[in-house]
Parts: sequence; C-alpha cells; structure tokens
Amino acid sequence: MRTQRPSNASLMPSACATRVAACPSWFTRRIASARKAASYLVRDRLLTGFSASMTGESYFLRVHSYPTTSLTDGRRFRTLHVRDDYNRQLLGVKVDCSLPASRVVQVLTRLVECYGRPTQLRTDNGPEFISTHLSDWCEKQGIDLHWIQPGKPTQDAYIERCNGSFRRELLDAHLFWSLAHARQLVDEWMLDYNTQRPHQALNFMTPIEFKQAA
Repeated sequence: MRTQRPSNASLMPSACATRVAACPSWFTRRIASARKAASYLVRDRLLTGFSASMTGESYFLRVHSYPTTSLTDGRRFRTLHVRDDYNRQLLGVKVDCSLPASRVVQVLTRLVECYGRPTQLRTDNGPEFISTHLSDWCEKQGIDLHWIQPGKPTQDAYIERCNGSFRRELLDAHLFWSLAHARQLVDEWMLDYNTQRPHQALNFMTPIEFKQAA
C-alpha cells in the first residue's frame, strides 16, 4: 500500500499548525516574508500613489461597511472597517446591530483623535456614507470625502480583498454567541492582520512593520 505523504501542517510545531488550519495562506506568506527580510530595501515605487507622509501628517482612509451576519440567536450585526491606504493597516473595525451615519461619525472622530486627521476619506455608496451627516462632518474637519462609482467595487480593491479574508477566516469560520463575543474575535483577527500578515505590496512586510520601517 502506498504510504500517504504527511501534510505540511503535521510537520509543523503545534502553534504553526493551528495558524495554518485557521488561515491556509499564512504559512506561504511567512516563508516569503522571511526570504525578503534579509535583503529588504524600501523602494520608491512602493510609495508611489500613496498620500501618506512618513511622519503621519497626511494619509488616506478607506471606510467600508460589511453586509449583515447573524448571531446564534438570530440577531444580525454589521461591521464597519476603516483602513489606512499607506500601510494597509486596519485602524478599526466597529461591530454593532446598526451602523447609521451618526455611528460612523463617532468612530471616525475617535480615530482622528488617535491618529490625526486624514487628507481624504474614500467610501462606497452605502446610505450611511452618502448622508449629509457624514458630509458635514468631513467639511468641518477639512477632509475630502470621495465616493467610488456605483457598481464599481474594483475601485476599492484594497479593502475588498481585506474583506474577503475577513469573511473566509472569521465570519464563515465561527459561530457568534453575542455581540461581545463577535467583538472579541474581531479584535483578535484585526491584531493578527496588522502584526502577523505580510503583504506583497509592502515588500512582504506586515502593516505595522512597514509603518515602523518608514
């Protein structure tokens, strides 16, 4: 009988095997990151097209709300994602049953207090984003509010790819017993995304590593 070749996960330490089981592409990205680390140079082309300065004085934010997901008791919740275009860092993911424009403004206000005021806010065409409440807030803050074209999700490809990972690795992989449970898992996923996941566009560095290197 032909001997079955052991899987990669079975040859790894238990911690790595657990990570690979949760995110199959994690191991490949970490190998690529290790190969690049020794010879990493910050190339000018990586910064082309980004508005963020290395001092954090100016940056673009992308904001996106995710469709509803159910708790085990049948209640539905949504998530609001805020991402820095410069280093792909997720600055915040808000979880709640309802996320109207007023809640969006509350989240953005806290992020501005923490990270400073962005140059531009880029969103899709959800009702919470095209409201006068958000437009008025951006005008008072001196922030350029920009919407992608309706029916053109490819104009927001960066955050759409992030949302795909969010769906596969978190929303489709867990049962959520309560909003508190969902928020805990979202916080853990966001920390992992920002500190443990290399991005090819960042020369195989994590968002936090790239920000520190700059």
